[in-house]
Amino acid sequence: MRCLAIAALLLGTPTMAQDAAVETVNAYGNSMVGVWRVGSPDYIAASGFFSPFQWGPEHRHFCRIAPREEALEMFCVSGVVGNWTVTAENNHVHFAGGSMMLRMVLDGELQDAGHFHGHFQLKISGITYEGSASYDAVRVVPDPDTPDSGGKKELLRRILEQGLAGVPHDDGKRNIPEPPKLGPVTAVTYLGEDKDVGPPRDGVPPPRYAFSVYLASFAQGQRLCGLHQREDGVLDAFRCV
Repeated sequence: MRCLAIAALLLGTPTMAQDAAVETVNAYGNSMVGVWRVGSPDYIAASGFFSPFQWGPEHRHFCRIAPREEALEMFCVSGVVGNWTVTAENNHVHFAGGSMMLRMVLDGELQDAGHFHGHFQLKISGITYEGSASYDAVRVVPDPDTPDSGGKKELLRRILEQGLAGVPHDDGKRNIPEPPKLGPVTAVTYLGEDKDVGPPRDGVPPPRYAFSVYLASFAQGQRLCGLHQREDGVLDAFRCV
């Protein structure tokens, strides 16, 4: 099977994110700023060059929408990785990420202040392909009293305050960046588990790779942070967006 899932769905390389053209409209929805759980197809694949695309089942990922000049940007811990431009006019919302050659779009309508409903499109060299399924994005209201079911709050706080030097970590398979420098940590709130996605290989779905996701508040801003430890306690994945 010719799988396009990671390349087409995730658009996750920094280069592609930097090359993305900014799409603008007359206004943008500041009301969308905050944390969302955004649905996306698990994978997009085709069995041949002339075969129709197969759109995987929906999975929702923790994402942060923040202001950026005349529009908004979306950053996700997993799944729809990379910087996505978010534009809104009235109730119509347009998410777009990738490059001019390979681009993903989530286009639809705000049902209310905390619920978006739309469809995914894949744009390859100007040709648009749209899946038949619809996807939702739901606003997340972080609750500081949420129990830390992921069990990594104190580890994350340690990383954010002291860096990675004192934490056993494996930087071999996944790039583990240093934490953001936004001043003292003021709060760490558990949000939930976020499963990284991937395409099926020879018809077999890959094993799920779960991030424990937290909203980290600093003196100078907020970030969504996801981390994963192996069974031996070694940190093998860490992202703050």
